[in-house]
Amino acid sequence: MEILGRRKMKNLIFLLFFSTFIYSEKISLEKIFKGKYTKPIPYNLLYKEKEDSLYWLRKDEKETFLEKLDLKGLKIEKIEVEEKFLPLKFYLFENDFLILTKDGWYKTKDFKNFTKVLNYSEGVVSPRGNYIAYSKENNLYLYSLKFSKEEKITKEGKRDIFYGKTDWVYCEELQLCDGFKFSKDEKYLAFLSFNEEKVSSFPLINYRQLYPSVDYQFYPKAGTENPKVNLWIYDIKEKNKKLLYEIPQRKYLSSYTFTPDSKYLIISTLQRNQKVLKFYKIDLRTKKIENILKEEDNFWINFYGEPYFISKDKFIYLSEKGNFASPYLYNIDGKNLKSFLRRSQTEKIVYGDEEYLYFVSLSENPIEREVVKLSLIDGKEEKILDKGGFKGASKIENSPFILINYSNVYTPTICYLYNEKTKEIIEIFNSKTEDWKNLDKPKVEFFKIEDFYCSLIKPYNFEEDKKYPVIVYVYGGPHAQVVLNRFGGPTFLFHSFLANEGFIIFSLDNRGSYGRGKEWEVSIYRELGKRELEDQLKGIEYLKKLSYIEGDKIGIWGWSYGGFMVLYSMTHSEVFKAGFAVAPVTDWKYYDTIYTERYLGLPEENKEGYFNSSPINFVKDLKGKLFLVHGSLDDNVHFQNTSNFVDELIEENKKFQFIFYPGRNHSIRDERARIHLFSEIYSFFLQELK
Repeated sequence: MEILGRRKMKNLIFLLFFSTFIYSEKISLEKIFKGKYTKPIPYNLLYKEKEDSLYWLRKDEKETFLEKLDLKGLKIEKIEVEEKFLPLKFYLFENDFLILTKDGWYKTKDFKNFTKVLNYSEGVVSPRGNYIAYSKENNLYLYSLKFSKEEKITKEGKRDIFYGKTDWVYCEELQLCDGFKFSKDEKYLAFLSFNEEKVSSFPLINYRQLYPSVDYQFYPKAGTENPKVNLWIYDIKEKNKKLLYEIPQRKYLSSYTFTPDSKYLIISTLQRNQKVLKFYKIDLRTKKIENILKEEDNFWINFYGEPYFISKDKFIYLSEKGNFASPYLYNIDGKNLKSFLRRSQTEKIVYGDEEYLYFVSLSENPIEREVVKLSLIDGKEEKILDKGGFKGASKIENSPFILINYSNVYTPTICYLYNEKTKEIIEIFNSKTEDWKNLDKPKVEFFKIEDFYCSLIKPYNFEEDKKYPVIVYVYGGPHAQVVLNRFGGPTFLFHSFLANEGFIIFSLDNRGSYGRGKEWEVSIYRELGKRELEDQLKGIEYLKKLSYIEGDKIGIWGWSYGGFMVLYSMTHSEVFKAGFAVAPVTDWKYYDTIYTERYLGLPEENKEGYFNSSPINFVKDLKGKLFLVHGSLDDNVHFQNTSNFVDELIEENKKFQFIFYPGRNHSIRDERARIHLFSEIYSFFLQELK
């Protein structure tokens, strides 16, 4: 076993040992899911230069908070407004706020006097604040704030053809959620149309009324037809629209963005097998389309979003062609000017110009994150807020500030403001509450087994000579980690609760997980579950050698891909006495095209891989006690997965427990349902492992 950061770990263990003599309050499930241990953090931050103040929103399950921070005195003031004027989101143009509420769009200078500008509660504001665009009844509209006039740009929208919005699969799997975009000079509005006529729809049934209602969701399952997508351009002044590009049926549109000078649209497409990525430049004057960049991969391409322009004719694109995602600098014609190859994953571009690029990156230790400032001149890197833990960052528009959200496994999120001009860093918000300070906190250890990063959560009063049952928390799928030195919110608090109730919580990031480079990830290609389980079992072998582990009392739980891993593990091994699967994929032919085909290929080309990757085909081999949970309105992993798995359990006369949550989606997020669900997880493992 290789210990990570030995000096850091010694300090950490000392602090935890010391904490057991200070804190006395037990963790409460009710308090976890009522949000009593942490406060919601700020989002949608706006900088008002005239006041030297920040405005932001915070939101929990029950309430939205509108607040103002005076940057001179660092005092947070809650702005009291009537509920109808509470923003869902807001913009700032000079001294005027433009706010979207449940009641429509309003203008205000001071959040005391409001002027209604549009009686529709959706939309996006143009860069200079002159227009609002929105999709209504599957058509695209443009509203002029100057002339108080609504313009209907398209008229052909209907149930299965829509304009100005994307569908579920594009938003979920390609993060392409914007159905329209303004050019920076507000001359053009680019927008998408989706034709779903050949896409099958899935019924989502709501039983919470006398006669159940049915919503039909367009959802292309693996191997079936995808939507037909087209890209359009609308000249706002000339009031005419034109079809710019028809996306071929065997391709996906993965991004579209204007150049800063509004002369071109840069779009990218992925082949359906996601092995070929191309970037195109479209001249908005001549409508000429030119292929400027191409990338190929033998497995699949992880797409990191649209290019980031640092000037009108230069952009940064993140690519894994060197194993780890790294920044590549190109000119507008696709010529590679510089490559900044890195040995850790570049995760997200925050902000950049022709001199520097700020981005979030995995640390040398991939369980942590850094905010990095890269010189585009000499390639030198500088860490911002250089301390161990997990950091996310975003640029606050029209300001010199970058917001940095920091946490570690023992520290709830702290928000810092970094001034890129003065290099000053100040703390502006701490999410920790008094309830958090008084808790009996568990002991968390990070370590490695062979090449796998692992974590153990032990009771706050852990005794070396005592025996403990183990609960394995697993996700296991691509583009995700569970072993992270960050504050894990309700999931971490729940695991802390379980630990303090006498369980050891173990996690391992197997091959295929995120952050270790493309070569590590592609080991799962064309067969899901097999190598993930092989690696998880190496962790179990290690655990069984520890003197304080009850080797015959090991359980496993997970959600979504983690739920799939619970079922795969319990049908392909004999080490788990009990398993709790939430919203699991049980047969990969039930999941969507983009995600499933990325890793398994097309069903007709990989029948064996689909069969072997699907736990529903191995129900007869199930070992251990199983508890299944699913939300009835899950629009991501459909309830069909669990329903048909249950049918097979009955066919094989296998005993199991099962709860479905009426009217809940994939997240089963509401307070009462979460308290109920996590109480069931606790009771199940208490019964089966204690």
